[in-house]
Amino acid sequence: MLDIKFIRENVDLVQKSANDKGYKVDIATLLQLDDERRDLQKQVEALREQRNVISAKMKGGRPDQELIDQGKQLKVELAERESYLKSTEEKVAAILKNVPNITFDDVPLGGEEDSVEVKVYGDCKTGAKDHLDYAVSRGWVDFERGAKVAGAKFYYLKGDLALLENAVTQFALDYVTKQGFTFITVPHMVNLRTAEGAGFTPKGEGSNEYVVDGEDLTLAGMQEIAIGQTLFMSSSVYLISKLGENSEIWSQLPDMKFDDDRTIILVEDKIDKRTKTYKWLQKNAKVQEFSPLSDRQKPQLLKWCVAEAKVRGCELTNRQAEIIVDRLGFDQLRLSNFLDQLALAEKVTDDLIDNFIPLARTENVFDLFISALAGDYDKVHDIINYLESESGVDGAYQTMGLLASQATNLTALVLADGDSNSVASDFSASPYVLRKLAPSVKGVDKEKLKRINDALLRADLQMKTTSVNPWLLVEAALVGIGK
Repeated sequence: MLDIKFIRENVDLVQKSANDKGYKVDIATLLQLDDERRDLQKQVEALREQRNVISAKMKGGRPDQELIDQGKQLKVELAERESYLKSTEEKVAAILKNVPNITFDDVPLGGEEDSVEVKVYGDCKTGAKDHLDYAVSRGWVDFERGAKVAGAKFYYLKGDLALLENAVTQFALDYVTKQGFTFITVPHMVNLRTAEGAGFTPKGEGSNEYVVDGEDLTLAGMQEIAIGQTLFMSSSVYLISKLGENSEIWSQLPDMKFDDDRTIILVEDKIDKRTKTYKWLQKNAKVQEFSPLSDRQKPQLLKWCVAEAKVRGCELTNRQAEIIVDRLGFDQLRLSNFLDQLALAEKVTDDLIDNFIPLARTENVFDLFISALAGDYDKVHDIINYLESESGVDGAYQTMGLLASQATNLTALVLADGDSNSVASDFSASPYVLRKLAPSVKGVDKEKLKRINDALLRADLQMKTTSVNPWLLVEAALVGIGK
């Protein structure tokens, strides 16, 4: 990759070289974006400095409200600038990595057919044979298998040619070590797609659980999963989805060897039960089949949960099964795995379920709204962090919709002087939700009610019109609610 400073100093040369090589790269646009990036970087650094000054003033006592408001406004403004900076940096990097290296003036334009003969050594007395044809005819190169594993133009070296390559490598090592250099081995560097294909991208930092897309998995990657070394972990778990769509690997599974120190879970949306591999799996693995269920089949799913729990040796009430389904959803595989964990306990209690499974989104958002009304900002922050980690950026918009619903219920309760029965009747609202919300009505007058709705409306508009992290806007609105 060319340095941006070199590109600035050689704009015409870089653009001409890119055009000659057939690369569609706009160097002027690249430099304009880089100017924006540098300007945004200065703005972000200035805002961070202001943030540090305000943080220093807040230490050693309770800060006044004006300083707190300045800090909140600065937090939002900094997040917005950082978001713009990140977006601009990504645009610069995307163009920069497509800028080709500069070609020498004596290199002819075009492909291999445009190559120019520079010098001839010796006399050709007989018909010359291409070096690739020469190697293939002697069984020294295998292009077909190499292409299957690594892609077009890759190959396996075999026999004498492989030994020759190894001998040349060893000769070079012997030479450089005699010159005082130290021989070392380093980790293999591969691109992200190859790492994921070989199952080396864990789902979390420090985790030994790997999620792999079976459709894109290579044969070499599957073999690495099956018997590859795990130098730093005693065991590994691989969850491979849609491997049945990869006919090359699927057909060879029964012939592969698998190490005992790893667990491989295959998840298939659809599977051909007529295949040799499926029959092999039935004999050599635990096979579970789950049908997709909808909300209408919830009673059927609850009975299934109770029955499955009993098979595992634990008692589960219908109400507990409903709590589990409400929180985990209708995915039977996920429910089955959870029941396996639950069966390890001596007795299933509500507290145990709460410890095992986090609250459902609606319950979390309800607690979020109640905590904001009570001014418990630490809990607000903790719940938002959890929701963001579970649902990403998109979850913020769903949460805002649920908060707006809670605000509507609160408004109705305040105007009805806390009469939850009349509100439930007039607005077809859930009596359970209204009863839980009713204690928060005390201390909420029409002025505070207006402030609550204005704060949520303002946050909703900002979420739609700015690139600020939406979770930050939700938190800022909720902090404002509790004042």
